[in-house]
Amino acid sequence: MGISKISIGFKINYLQILKPNIMKKLSLIFVFSLILFSCSKEEATVGEEALVDSFALTYKGNLYTVQLDENGNVNTSSLDTEISEVINRGYTLEIPKEDMIYLFDSEDEMNVLISEKYPTSSDTNINRSSGTATCISYKHKNYDGISISGSNNFSYPNLKWQGFNDIISSAIITNYTSRAYLVQFYKHDYFSGSSHSVIIDPVVQSVITISNFRVIGLNDEVTSIRGILL
Repeated sequence: MGISKISIGFKINYLQILKPNIMKKLSLIFVFSLILFSCSKEEATVGEEALVDSFALTYKGNLYTVQLDENGNVNTSSLDTEISEVINRGYTLEIPKEDMIYLFDSEDEMNVLISEKYPTSSDTNINRSSGTATCISYKHKNYDGISISGSNNFSYPNLKWQGFNDIISSAIITNYTSRAYLVQFYKHDYFSGSSHSVIIDPVVQSVITISNFRVIGLNDEVTSIRGILL
């Protein structure tokens, strides 16, 4: 009987000794968890901000910074009405070599600039080019879903015939030739309507990508595509 009382007393005293230590440890764990949660939240916020991107756009000799929202759409709220309207109906030319996108009111203006920057030559040796340039266009953003491709000087005047009318959302363009390569995406068939053109120069890079056509205002709206070796 005495032994039992001693044992019970020992257990009670032992728990009383441990209780403060346990509470102290629990408090430390709670504080540490709060710190981790705060850091994670801060990192998530930074990550969300990083999704918002921008690009440089030049129009009539003036340089503009165009912001993209978290969905990759052009944010026109920071631009004046004229620029916003031209972006929606105009012609854009992207030259990664210059890290620049040009905006034009007409396709003729764009073609003049292309001719100035990449003049054609009558030298047959220059016009002949080894290697292949390709454009692969995908149904979904981030190069997912079914795709359609073209090589070197190709043309799809109406993507309805290939079952790709108004469904393209991303593209990968490669150029393993010795010449600059122009790829053009048009809103309407037979290379008409607003468009986005890309010139990839093998001197600078061999691959460029458009992960989401929302950026160029043509998501699920491309009706014709062509590729031209310059």
